[in-house]
Amino acid sequence: SSLANATASNKINSNSIAYIDRQASVTVGSNNTNALDENTLSINAGKDINATGAKINNYTGSSVLSADENINLNAINVDNSETHQFANGDYRNVSYSKDIGTELSSAGNLVMSANNVQGVAANINVGGFAIVDAKENISLLNGTEQRSTNSYSAHKEFYVDRDASSSNSCLLYTSDAAD
Repeated sequence: SSLANATASNKINSNSIAYIDRQASVTVGSNNTNALDENTLSINAGKDINATGAKINNYTGSSVLSADENINLNAINVDNSETHQFANGDYRNVSYSKDIGTELSSAGNLVMSANNVQGVAANINVGGFAIVDAKENISLLNGTEQRSTNSYSAHKEFYVDRDASSSNSCLLYTSDAAD
């Protein structure tokens, strides 16, 4: 996936944003497919599989990701910020950022095999069973989401400074294929 940046400013205001311009994806079938068949999505690498803010979807069957070294389901960070200057030295600054993780879904079973498997804010949905096999490490890490606002008004004599952050967990969902 790739990021695009846009900025706009004048003497007293500025805005900037970083957003996902083109999201990388690999898809088998269609999300309108109701029938589970034997279409297998297989991604194999002699070294690493790196997916950053990508979507990997198999709507019709099972999926296999296999790498000789590492499987990295990485996040991409998007952000937005605004700065406004007003009369008498008043101002307001707002910023926001969020990690967008890789989405991996399989209507059937999922098998991931590598030396190391890492996910940052990854979202994994499996209709059957899931096997995550690593010779060394499996790391499922949170992503972050942060908001910050600070403002000042000399006229009303107040100052506000707020920060909020949260974590977006790496999620793995499975449903019992027998149901």
